[in-house]
Amino acid sequence: MPGETVILKPTSHEILSLQAIHGMLSFKFSDLCEPSTATLDYLELSNSYDHWVISGNPDAETMTAFGLRRLAKLIDVLYDREIRLDLLVTADSMASLHHLPPSDAARLTSRLNALQSPATSPDTESATA
Repeated sequence: MPGETVILKPTSHEILSLQAIHGMLSFKFSDLCEPSTATLDYLELSNSYDHWVISGNPDAETMTAFGLRRLAKLIDVLYDREIRLDLLVTADSMASLHHLPPSDAARLTSRLNALQSPATSPDTESATA
């Protein structure tokens, strides 16, 4: 039933999902990236779900290094598998990239830019305004 939380166990970790229906998963950042999850969890879930939504992303001051690293690994998986990601962030969420080594921060920034849809691109917004 829509609106009900679901506990998923793709491998050995339980992950709380806000919604898991019709090929779409919805998570709070704190449920997906803060607990102990692994890349294998993301790979397994990506076999069945082709649209992911992550909300409640912390701002730069409260983002943890572990949470950001897990988010970066998740984005790598979704990017490589060409899976849609709706990442709901505050304006300063990406200021937390200082938690990552410079090469990882650059890769994450590049992948986020590549995943950004034309409808949400700042260039598109200014061009249609």
